[in-house]
Amino acid sequence: KHWLTSIALAPTFPFLYNIAFLHGENYLDYLKGYPAFFLYGLLSSLPAFAIYLLLFSYLAKGAYSELIIKTLLNLATITCIFLTFLILGGSEENDIAIMYSVSVLITSFFYKIKSKPPK
Repeated sequence: KHWLTSIALAPTFPFLYNIAFLHGENYLDYLKGYPAFFLYGLLSSLPAFAIYLLLFSYLAKGAYSELIIKTLLNLATITCIFLTFLILGGSEENDIAIMYSVSVLITSFFYKIKSKPPK
């Protein structure tokens, strides 16, 4: 859930920026481009998602607090995001990586993590 919500939220940032600071000029272009941005985020984040799942399965078995689990997952995910966009390259990749990283941080507050109690 966290992964998909982050990917869905991140492409809305340019749209909101456009409305807030550019007075909504060409906002329809952003709406038309949303599916492409969503698909791009989905495909480019698959390696990060795999690492997220592995780390989550390890941490959820331990006696870690929700704050520690979320912090470690967010750090791992943001590191993966920046590494992915470093590999992809491009002039605006840092901006896109920041956009997805902020989305990860925001959406991590939406969901609770249930870890198993210690035995």
